[in-house]
Amino acid sequence: MNDGSQASARLGLPISGEGLEAGCRDGGPVGRLLPNSVTVVEGPVTAGTDGLWPEEVGHVVNAVPKRRQEFATGRRYAHRALKILDVPLGALLASRDRSPLWPPGVTGSITHTDRYCAVAIARTTEVAAIGIDVEDVTRFNLDLLSHVLSPREITANLAGFGPDRRQQHGAAMFSAKEALYKFLRGVTTVQLTFRDCEIAFDQGSDHFQVELLAEAGPFASGHRFTGRYTFAGDLVATAIILPRPAP
Repeated sequence: MNDGSQASARLGLPISGEGLEAGCRDGGPVGRLLPNSVTVVEGPVTAGTDGLWPEEVGHVVNAVPKRRQEFATGRRYAHRALKILDVPLGALLASRDRSPLWPPGVTGSITHTDRYCAVAIARTTEVAAIGIDVEDVTRFNLDLLSHVLSPREITANLAGFGPDRRQQHGAAMFSAKEALYKFLRGVTTVQLTFRDCEIAFDQGSDHFQVELLAEAGPFASGHRFTGRYTFAGDLVATAIILPRPAP
């Protein structure tokens, strides 16, 4: 069993070293959260820079091995997703904030933990923006809660939970905010802080609500988005999309 397969087994996920492509919606946590209009490739982080364009390799040539592995896996999965969409392949570079510079007509999002990676893309004729995030629940530090969540969020979503469930759902709320920020990169250059939005779980469902507490480009303070979340082994995955309005 290779390193990628061992990681998948530890996380309670299907064993695959090549990513779980679109159509395998029951195979990976991110794919479960998104509609068929979004192409998803996800799987374990693997070593090496095989399959990358020289410009992509150059982007992380001086990075530590961990960063190179994560970047390379994300780019390999992104290439595979773009190929599924029949988008001409080329080097997928990054902006100053490290978000990917997608080809014209494509929007998307990349996320990874130390062991798992996911890419979600769609044509801009169908989806205006996508934000996905995956977090390793076991690595989530409960001390972060007071920095990333408001007292109202903590009371509404985590009150009465024991340490384990508090860690699990705290990680989910952190992940939801990360997904929102990646989502907003597709439509605005405004950068929000963790306290510029509030998360509320919909009881009895896999949905959450995000309310903006500050203006973000075309979205006024008070605007709400709906996202979805799921747990898979030690992972929590979240996703938010903005469908393109029908003509």
